[in-house]
Amino acid sequence: MLFKLSYRNMRRSLRDYALYFLTLTLSVVLFYMFRTATSQEAFSAYSGNIVWMLIGMTDIMKILSRFLVAVFGFLILYANRFMFKRRKCEIGLYLVLGMKPRQLARMLALEILFINLNALVLGLILGTFGSQGLSLLVMRAFLIDLSQFRFVFSPQSLVATIIAYLVISLLVLVFIAIQLSRLKLIDLIRPERRLRHPGKLRSALSVLGFIAAILILAQAYSLILSLARMPLQIPHDFPKAIVLGIIGTYLLFASLTGFLLRLAQLVKPFYYRRLNYFTLRQIAARMSSFWLSLATTALLLFFTLSILSVSFFFIRESNRLLAPYSTDKKFDIEAWIAYDLSIEPDSGRILNKQEVRSLSLRLEDSYRRNYAAQIAPLQGDTRYGIVTSSLTKFYFFDEGDLGLSAAQGQVSDHIRRTWEDLKNTNGQLFLLISAGEAAKALEQQGLTPAWSDTETVLLGHPLVPAAHEIAGGMRSEALALTVKSGHSATTLKFDQVLVDDNFWPLLGMQGRLLAVVPDELIAGMELQQQGYRIALQRQPEAEADHMGAIQNLFYDLQEDIGRDLDLPSFTGMLDYIDSKAELEANAGVKVMLSFVGLYICLTFILITATILALQHLSEISDNRIRYRILSQIGARRGYLRRQIITETVLYFYLPLVVATLHSVFAFRFFSGLIELVGLSGYLRSTTLATLVVIAVYSLYFILTVFSATHLALPARKDEKI
Repeated sequence: MLFKLSYRNMRRSLRDYALYFLTLTLSVVLFYMFRTATSQEAFSAYSGNIVWMLIGMTDIMKILSRFLVAVFGFLILYANRFMFKRRKCEIGLYLVLGMKPRQLARMLALEILFINLNALVLGLILGTFGSQGLSLLVMRAFLIDLSQFRFVFSPQSLVATIIAYLVISLLVLVFIAIQLSRLKLIDLIRPERRLRHPGKLRSALSVLGFIAAILILAQAYSLILSLARMPLQIPHDFPKAIVLGIIGTYLLFASLTGFLLRLAQLVKPFYYRRLNYFTLRQIAARMSSFWLSLATTALLLFFTLSILSVSFFFIRESNRLLAPYSTDKKFDIEAWIAYDLSIEPDSGRILNKQEVRSLSLRLEDSYRRNYAAQIAPLQGDTRYGIVTSSLTKFYFFDEGDLGLSAAQGQVSDHIRRTWEDLKNTNGQLFLLISAGEAAKALEQQGLTPAWSDTETVLLGHPLVPAAHEIAGGMRSEALALTVKSGHSATTLKFDQVLVDDNFWPLLGMQGRLLAVVPDELIAGMELQQQGYRIALQRQPEAEADHMGAIQNLFYDLQEDIGRDLDLPSFTGMLDYIDSKAELEANAGVKVMLSFVGLYICLTFILITATILALQHLSEISDNRIRYRILSQIGARRGYLRRQIITETVLYFYLPLVVATLHSVFAFRFFSGLIELVGLSGYLRSTTLATLVVIAVYSLYFILTVFSATHLALPARKDEKI
């Protein structure tokens, strides 16, 4: 009998349980997804950095999962409190009809178990499919072949999820038993409580409080904006700005309702139009009761927006910085070895122009002979996994030896800022290569130059935005580049400016801007910084020990060349780049930021949205009689529905608007700090973060509107809708 009654009650109250069901289902989905995302069989075949990163990610996800269970346990208990309050008249009727409290507890327990079981099953189904998508993202981030993807179902995560939510269900049942034991029949059949309305004195104080809140927040915003320009003051003024922001937010919500009500009363045609009088007083009374939770919600949403935008920004920057290492046309390994030919290494003596030229010729001859003897024969050797190799000669320049100039007027501010941004990127800012050397390097890759031997050409890196913009500016503004070397300076005017994927063999992973100049011009320049790049393509299955062996080859090559020139300490500066190692080292940080940022932020959004929804529905339920009276005295159902939607919009989105306002100034602060270190593009990350928060938040808003309308305006057969 109790089973049938519980099942019937559950079906009859599906709309009432919708918010509770959604909260429980989403918590199961998040819990299972993030625990299973690193369970792909393809991960077990890897070793080294990837495995350690995955182990670290798994441990962090387990810790966060426990936190999530605790948070959602609280939310589910809070939702049950609302459901219990919503049905107190029904419970009182059961008791009046003679049902014993023990039987009533069993009936309610069966209803909760029905809902929890359905939410658990649906959450596990959605979480299973969602975890496959997360696994694909992790595999893509770690550059694991997506063909190795397999559909995975984790029994361990399933058991952990079931146990966690069985514990939550047990706590809910204990909560119901405690509530029933404390109930009195008079409390169950007592009319709904009245909302308290702000009086005249409170309205007057609210105006003063609102003005004070605006002044406090203005001071906090001013401090934040000044810190972006004076970062040395951050340790002193940043805590002050945070404290002022918190105080101002709580004072704003404490005074806002009275202020808005007072302001609306001054505009009498608006205040007394249709149901505005009722709507405004309802909202004012409700926010007077819950201003503390609304202010806390606004601060949590601000915290969520900040974390999410910072996470998105660093993920985007990581993708941008790693773009040269992830293209299919890249070399797998590059060794850049640079030499300063202006100083004799052993004696420290400054060399003259003729001595520099002589040392340059000897160095080039030694490099080509030693490369041909030590590196080139290793192609196909299983000890190193080398498929192909190439040697290319370049000339390097210090940043201070480079300058932009315009044929007419001055270089635009945008190009100057972009030039400074380019200096802060990884890699070589500017390289010089002879036309003959460039032709040989392209020929080894089966390519031909797009220029003649007499043209001066500038190549920009296609995957580095700053280099791309500089190249475009050089073309559109007809800019020239002045390079200093030794006691002379040369101004390069470019016949062509190209940004093309086909010239990867010249730029490699390190080159940002590269000038191809005629051999005759190179011969007449006093070039003191000479370097060589040895580029390798390796076998796809090459192991980590191959990488160490290859790096030792370059060290041996440096030492042999120093001995060959009778200059043992003349070994140059080695910059060794392994694309696979670079991507693996940064992929873990990128994935960690993605996971932790999304995990924490989704949790905070669900917390705030659930609490607001339950509070709003609880108040709507308590004041149903008001809406019925309005309907009975002639208020149209459409007006009442519009009034409920207006209440819900203000109650839901006012904290989000305040949080977004805080975020605007916080974003200005973060943008200023980011620009100081030569980075940009924070606005796009903040826009994406805001859209994600609004999307998830609005899902709860829509559900709350439907539930509130159902509570306040139950369908009646004799009423025209």
